[in-house]
Amino acid sequence: MNTILIDTNVFSKVFDPNNEEHNNYTLVYQAIMKGKGKIKIIFGGTKYKIEIAGGNMSLLSMPKLEPKYQKKIAQLKIAKLIIEYKDEEVDKEQITVLEKFIAYYDRHKSRTGVKFNVQEFDIERVKKLILEIQNNKCHDEKIILYKELLSMKPDFDDPHIIALLNVSKCKNICTEDVRSEPFLKAKFLYNDKILPKIHKKPIKKLILKN
Repeated sequence: MNTILIDTNVFSKVFDPNNEEHNNYTLVYQAIMKGKGKIKIIFGGTKYKIEIAGGNMSLLSMPKLEPKYQKKIAQLKIAKLIIEYKDEEVDKEQITVLEKFIAYYDRHKSRTGVKFNVQEFDIERVKKLILEIQNNKCHDEKIILYKELLSMKPDFDDPHIIALLNVSKCKNICTEDVRSEPFLKAKFLYNDKILPKIHKKPIKKLILKN
C-alpha cells in the first residue's frame, strides 16, 4: 500500500472533477478513487485541518469542515481511503521540525546570508498556542500570533506538512507550493533523512515512492 499527502492548495483540484485544473491531477484522482485501497491519503494535524477548513479557527473538528470538503472527506473515510493521524502527535512533531529548522539556520546564517534568529520563548509560545487551539480556547489575537509564528522568515510556514510526512512515514506529496519546495527537499528536517517525492502539475505519469 502506498500513501500520499494531498496539500490543501490542490485538494479541490484533485477531488473536484468540475475544477478547471482537475485535468492536471486526473491521474492522482483515479489512482486514489479507483485503486481499490492500494493508495491512501494521510490526514491530520491542527494546522492542516485549519487550512482545509478555509483558515477558520472554529472549524477544527471534522464534522464542521467546509461543506465542499466535508462531503468528499466523509466519502473517502467511508471508503477507507484516508489514514488519519492524531492531531497531538502531528502537532508535537511540528514543534520538532520548527526547532530543527531554527537550529539549522542559526548555525548556517553566516554562510547562507540568511538573517534568521528566533528566541526560545517563541517556540514555547507556539507550543502553548497549539495546546490552546486544540482545546478551543484560542482568542482572535492569539490566532493571529499563531499564524505569524508559523510564517517566520525565511518563508518556512509549512512545518505541519513535514511533520505529517514524518509521523506517517509517507514519501509522496501532491502540491503546488513552489515556495515550500526547497524546505520539502531539506533532508535535515526528516527523521529518516529520506526525501519525499513531490508530485506537481501537470502530472502525466504517476509513479509513487514507497
